[in-house]
Amino acid sequence: MIDLEDLVGLDFETYSDVDLRKHGLDRYVNSPHFRVLRASIADETGVTSIDMVRETQALVMLRAELLVRPIAAHNAGFEQAVLKRIGIDVPSHMFVDTAVLSRAAGFGSSLEAAAEQVLLRDKLKTGAELIKLFCVPQSDTQTEFDPAIIESNLDEWQQFAQYCDRDAELALDLALELINAVSDHELLFASLTMDMNQRGWPVDMVTVRQMNERYKDNLQQIIEEFYDAIPGTDINLNSSTQLIAWCAERGVRTSSFDEKHVASMIKRVTKRRDALPADNPQVAAFDQVLLLLKTKQVLGGSSLKKLDTLENLVNADNRLRHQYLHVGAGATGRTSGKGVQMQNLKRLHGGGDNILLVHDPDAYWSNDRLANNIRQVFAPKEARAQLVVGDFSSVESRGLAWLAGEKWKLDAYAKGQDLYKVQASTMFHAPLDTVTKEQRQVGKVGELSCGYGAGPEAVKDFAEKMGVELSEQEAASLVRDWRDANSRIVELWHTLDSMLHTAVGGNESTYNLPHGDGRLTFTPESAPPSLRQQLDDPNAQSLRIDFSCLEVQFVRWVHGIQQHGRNVKYWKPADRKTGPLWSDTFTNPKTKQRQHYNLYGGKLSGILTQSLCREIFFRSLSGLERALRFYDNTQIIGQFHDEIVVEWHDNGKHPLPLGELIQLMRLHMSSTSLPDFPLAAEVNYAHRYIK
Repeated sequence: MIDLEDLVGLDFETYSDVDLRKHGLDRYVNSPHFRVLRASIADETGVTSIDMVRETQALVMLRAELLVRPIAAHNAGFEQAVLKRIGIDVPSHMFVDTAVLSRAAGFGSSLEAAAEQVLLRDKLKTGAELIKLFCVPQSDTQTEFDPAIIESNLDEWQQFAQYCDRDAELALDLALELINAVSDHELLFASLTMDMNQRGWPVDMVTVRQMNERYKDNLQQIIEEFYDAIPGTDINLNSSTQLIAWCAERGVRTSSFDEKHVASMIKRVTKRRDALPADNPQVAAFDQVLLLLKTKQVLGGSSLKKLDTLENLVNADNRLRHQYLHVGAGATGRTSGKGVQMQNLKRLHGGGDNILLVHDPDAYWSNDRLANNIRQVFAPKEARAQLVVGDFSSVESRGLAWLAGEKWKLDAYAKGQDLYKVQASTMFHAPLDTVTKEQRQVGKVGELSCGYGAGPEAVKDFAEKMGVELSEQEAASLVRDWRDANSRIVELWHTLDSMLHTAVGGNESTYNLPHGDGRLTFTPESAPPSLRQQLDDPNAQSLRIDFSCLEVQFVRWVHGIQQHGRNVKYWKPADRKTGPLWSDTFTNPKTKQRQHYNLYGGKLSGILTQSLCREIFFRSLSGLERALRFYDNTQIIGQFHDEIVVEWHDNGKHPLPLGELIQLMRLHMSSTSLPDFPLAAEVNYAHRYIK
């Protein structure tokens, strides 16, 4: 536990010739020209401001101030990396990341937003200009920091000190204000993510560069072939707006050109084209659209752009670091990705192609083939090293069934049955051994799309992305059949919706979990002062959601809940430089219309299920981390919502055999203290990341 009496706020201002946004934190701090300019340390007595350029004993002062004291910092991974770069290696568990606390408590991620939303205080407005003056090269040829710039701008240097001081104070005050708004174990979970960010993924950069070269060559050739086939066309193939308009002119409407939409559109347009007489003028228009769609498909979409990102971010030691944002999704607490966005890597089919053939000049690699194998660039340097992947099995489906007490589904999981077949058997009232492949696919669509209250239109769209064509009537029938088969889950939606409206009315309510002595409590509390001020409503409310079952506990927040017609709307924090601190509307990406943030039972069931599964995940991760602490040939390097990745080497002074590592992962990923929860996981390994 963090001792709040010893807690200090820390902020650094730094210089580097490496662009932080383009090349990432790892390359930024490890540039030979990196330099710390200022450090500010805030505690209950005030702020210690250290001029790291002109103070000869600056490093000694910094060490003395931080000695064994827990540190509050906003986006603490930056402060940790800077400290390590200057020889002060502070372990992750000594940090309180106020950006994590802010997101977990339902506030904005940036310090600029969180300070005003939580504390009604602001960063100094002059910060951006001061950073341009001191923190970045003043010309394309500058590499080293020039101390003369301080002497030429002494007033600004003093303002810079005040700017750094303010950020340290805000970090400390945010930590003290928010630390009780989240679960006690959240800081431990955050430290696990910080450790992973420091370790990083091993990357085969030779293969990355070869794949990127082939990708660029293919790209140029494909683009030239498209324009040659349709003379006079000057459409920008990277502009969704232009592509949507271009297709609409030819009788095809769409809202997206992502991989799944393109595959579905090719089927749909081909079907429409084949239904027309050969001499119909529309055939030529459809042919042009099909050429465009197939061109987009061959280009490989956005996944191959990750190759450029890898070249920009990977450090000289061939490690990709700082890819995870803890509590990136504030509503559920899930970790999100940044940089390469590892969670969005395309899955391999089987073990993938032999990636080493990409170096063979006689082997042809289309962009589609490159994209389908991009996972394989993640590999340790040592040939016998392995990436071991533990993957929770259908954990969200299990979590929702557990919350609702959907016994038939829990029994099916406990028996190890094919849930999609069992779902289809229930929906079609057919014996399990008679379920056809087509019926199983319907069961799969229903299980993956219907759990959080989706209606026929949403299910139809989801099915289309899975390559399943459903009419509106078929989608409505699927929804109806799924709900009939999952009556306890439907009942859970209604219960949560009732609890939500009770909270809007100012009253607390509790849902007793179907298993053990667990409970879910909805408590209305006064909304943050900044939101009450914006709404000019001293009675504005927020919803605090507490889950507790044995040692598994979490807290979630929804701010500004209000009755809005028959619905309940809420307000989300804005990570903004200008404008209001809170917003109750967003632009629907499908309709392009502004609409309110609405909350209802089905949506709440999704938030709570994902939150529960996230807690199970991090407890498994924490247990595994403790178990691996005694060995020096393994380290956890990756995490996703349902996946843990461990790097294993066959050497070390205290090695763990590969077989025992696999057993440990299975143990920690298939056991939980939650009563009757049918947790299960698969563990696989390979030299390259082929999951």
